[in-house]
Amino acid sequence: SPEDVASILEFNYLQSWAVLESDVESFREKLQSGEVDTNYQSGGWLLTSSWHQEEPYNDQCPNRGCIWLCNSNNNSLVGCVATAGAQIMRYWNWPPYGVGSPYNDPYDWHNMPDQLTGCTWPWVQVGAVAELCHEVGVAVGMNYGCTGSSADTYDMEGVYENNYRYSTACVKRDRSAYTNVSWFNRIKAQLDLNRPVHYRIYEHSIVGDGWRERIVSGQTVREYHMNYGWSNVSYNTWYVLDGLYYPAGGSINDEYMLENIYPAVALGNSIAGTYSLQSFPYHYFDQDATGNSATFEAGQYLQFLPNVEVTCTSTTGGSIRFLGTSSYNTRLFTRGDPSKGIRIYNGAVKLNKDGSIKFP
Repeated sequence: SPEDVASILEFNYLQSWAVLESDVESFREKLQSGEVDTNYQSGGWLLTSSWHQEEPYNDQCPNRGCIWLCNSNNNSLVGCVATAGAQIMRYWNWPPYGVGSPYNDPYDWHNMPDQLTGCTWPWVQVGAVAELCHEVGVAVGMNYGCTGSSADTYDMEGVYENNYRYSTACVKRDRSAYTNVSWFNRIKAQLDLNRPVHYRIYEHSIVGDGWRERIVSGQTVREYHMNYGWSNVSYNTWYVLDGLYYPAGGSINDEYMLENIYPAVALGNSIAGTYSLQSFPYHYFDQDATGNSATFEAGQYLQFLPNVEVTCTSTTGGSIRFLGTSSYNTRLFTRGDPSKGIRIYNGAVKLNKDGSIKFP
């Protein structure tokens, strides 16, 4: 019962257990009516952050004698490529730590807020955000300056894959190689898998994180939502396909995107078999997932993208099991913070037919 396991929960998830035990038909009705969150849905956007390149996000960037409004530092700009990349990583709250120096120390995801405004900030948050922004810039080979910090967006492919534990499926796609509809559909396909895209326009790097289609005067209007990584957040909005704002000119022939940016240990929409403990003991639930029979052995860190759901669909007595022992605890958590969530230290969490679990 929930009371029996309450002592092993490091955060009060009794309400989540109530959802797990709720009537199946009631749950299905809520799912169909849209009351229950699922994978990305048209009309929303994935990123909750509104970061930019100036202070305090640049607090660990090189000192170039720059002058800023709040006078908190004299450091160079973060660079739009690093800002876009850092916001995508903050969306995933991934990785727990990277590969190689200086990326291999832990990232403090739960101290990275959606936005740092004004001129007075909690310095623990500044440190967490500024470390990520600077180290992404180092990884991509940023050329730092006060009026602009530059790097090539396509070099982020190697940064994601080699330094930050993202899938090696990451790939560059050129706008000029596609019709307008097929280009839009490529973006849609990524977002429907909960994956923002790293998007390049002439002299600027942004994030694509939403799509919608509207009928206007009998015509289909296709729009995507972009995060420009500026302090003026009004640019984080909807744009008609091929109608992006170009701050430095250019055309659609200058556009490309990096797609398939997701954690290398992501599980996708289906789970099966036994997931054994590895030297890097993480798995990531990146999409709503189903399975008839699966076992996660003890000692693992199982991270959930907020609001994705794992459901057992077996009709033959199978189950999804999460095991833990006193020597090898298993943690289920979200938002990059294993100090909260469920810790299994001597037992198991088991999902039977139509049983499910998710983290808000």
